[in-house]
Amino acid sequence: QDPDEVRVYVFLEGILEYAGDGSARDERLTVDIFPTGLSLKADGLAGRNNLLVLAQLFAEVDIKASSFAVRQDRVSFKLVKKSSGAVWPRLEASEQYSMADIPPLPESFRLPKEEGAKDDT
Repeated sequence: QDPDEVRVYVFLEGILEYAGDGSARDERLTVDIFPTGLSLKADGLAGRNNLLVLAQLFAEVDIKASSFAVRQDRVSFKLVKKSSGAVWPRLEASEQYSMADIPPLPESFRLPKEEGAKDDT
């Protein structure tokens, strides 16, 4: 990290060939950066569905200035700090938070319901 940004690297073997141009709009690869976290979903990579959600970053990020890139073996995130100059001692917030504090996952993260399953909402 530096005073203005934090870099996060998620290593996933074969991600570049899988993701094509790395577009967040690809049906199999979904990447979201929101003010307090990030998420990455890669369906079917190496025969598995991969999901990473960091729901409570240490501090807020500027989602318009932040970005991601798909590389040969990883997805690289550049998270631009909302408060420039602050040093993050860790990536995620350490205080306890309730599930009500976590933003809802995008619709693309919700698993399809099994036949006959009851609606839990």
